Amino acid sequence: MHELSLVMNVLKMAEEETIRHKAERVEKVCMEIGILSGVEMDAFTFAWGQATTGTVLDKAQLEVKRPQGAGTCRICTHRFPVQELYSACPQCGSYDVLIDQGKELRVHSLVLINQ
Repeated sequence: MHELSLVMNVLKMAEEETIRHKAERVEKVCMEIGILSGVEMDAFTFAWGQATTGTVLDKAQLEVKRPQGAGTCRICTHRFPVQELYSACPQCGSYDVLIDQGKELRVHSLVLINQ
């Protein structure tokens, strides 16, 4: 499951930061997961609940922003909203589109608890 490996990577990062800052646990995780990133959010949420129990992320608030997709046609330079990775330009019909928004997958911040 792709989503479980993503959660495990976030957990590893959180554990490393907790050790580095001599914190007890993580209170909040802020992430950005674009709608074109390929992440199935139901599976991600399920994996999060299962994989974080008993860890530094146990009971951490998960805040996820879901940027919409956008692309720019490389032929006519028209910028437009994109709902799928292989969308044609609505202006000229070309499939030579640079997806420049919506594929994000990053952790923006961790809020740590020191006690």
